[in-house]
Amino acid sequence: MITNFHDLRKAAKEQGPKTISVACANDADVLQAVEIARKEGIVEAILVGDKNEIKKVASTVDIDLANYELVDIKDDIQACLRSVELVSMGQAHVVMKGFVDTAVVLKAVLDKKCWVEDWECTESCSSISGTEPLKNSNGNRRGNEYCSRRSS
Repeated sequence: MITNFHDLRKAAKEQGPKTISVACANDADVLQAVEIARKEGIVEAILVGDKNEIKKVASTVDIDLANYELVDIKDDIQACLRSVELVSMGQAHVVMKGFVDTAVVLKAVLDKKCWVEDWECTESCSSISGTEPLKNSNGNRRGNEYCSRRSS
C-alpha cells in the first residue's frame, strides 16, 4: 500500500514513464514539477500553449525545452481542447492543468468533440490504482485535479 510520497515515486518509476499533456504549460511551478518527474523517469510531456510564453517561463527556471514536444496554441481554451484531444487520440495518458482555470480544463474534458467514454477524473496523488489520496502533515489532501483514461 502506498502511504507516502517515497512509495508513490517508487511505484511510478516501476510502472515506467507515462506521457502527460500539459494544458497551458506556461507556469514555472508546473514546468519544474514536470522536469523533476521527467528526470526521475516518471513522465514524458507534451507542452501545449503559447510557445513563446512557455519558452520565456522555461528560461527563468533553467529548463531545456529540447526534452519536450511543444504544441503552439495561443488561446487557452483551444490549448485545453488540444491537450484533451492528445489523450483521446492515445498520444498522451494524462491531461495536466497548467496556468489556466480548472473550469476551462474540465470544460474541455467534457466537450463531446473530444470526449472518451473511459475518462476518469481523480486527484493527482492518487494516480496509482487502489491508493487513497495522500495527505500533507496537516491532514489535508494533496494534489491538483487531472483527468486520464482508465488503465486497461
